[in-house]
Amino acid sequence: MVTPWTRVECVDFDRHLQAEGHLPAALLMENAGVAVAAAVRRALAELPGGKVLVVVGPGNNGGDALVAGRLLHRAAGIELDLAAPLGVPDRPGGPAAGALEAARALGIQIRLVSVAEAFQALPDLVVDGLFGLGLSRPLEGPALAAVAAMARSPAPVLAVDVPSGLDCDTGAALGATVRARWTVTFVAPKAGFQRELGPEACGLVSVAGIGVSAGYARAWWERRRAQAADAGPQG
Repeated sequence: MVTPWTRVECVDFDRHLQAEGHLPAALLMENAGVAVAAAVRRALAELPGGKVLVVVGPGNNGGDALVAGRLLHRAAGIELDLAAPLGVPDRPGGPAAGALEAARALGIQIRLVSVAEAFQALPDLVVDGLFGLGLSRPLEGPALAAVAAMARSPAPVLAVDVPSGLDCDTGAALGATVRARWTVTFVAPKAGFQRELGPEACGLVSVAGIGVSAGYARAWWERRRAQAADAGPQG
């Protein structure tokens, strides 16, 4: 069984891969998107149709979803629709903005519509790329409305890394949370997946690598935990 990781551990490992492993953020996002696209294909094998709605968020979770959308664009048997109810990722120089540029270069349209409007196309599968593990405070305003609408999805949902609205450490709903049938998470399951609403929100969890082996990730995690134990409480 893979030991769950905390939000801070996931963020630190991502930074480690970039700084020490010389794996650029854009490559990590590409690898994540490849895993999501593969998970979409597996999910569709269990469903009667091939209409896929990819809901793109404004951050890196949305970037992962955009990469998956690009890889599924014009794939046989898949009818793809991308919607960005909270706007597209546009932080200059960020990997998600690069994913957006690559998608648009292939002629992929990302509709700036509400979740409710996107659902009118009656998708067979919804990919939740709104928010990931970076979400740690209660949702409000348009973000809360978008996640609440996603929670009422008429179709099964595949969540990218973490179901939107779920605190990945505590398993609590940050105002509202998506209920996914599948969650493809990266590197390791998150601590909150087995707490509070975690099991209900995540559904069936699969773990995907983003450029290094599971053994490498575990060795890094064990060193980090050992160093923290040796340091002991401070102050």
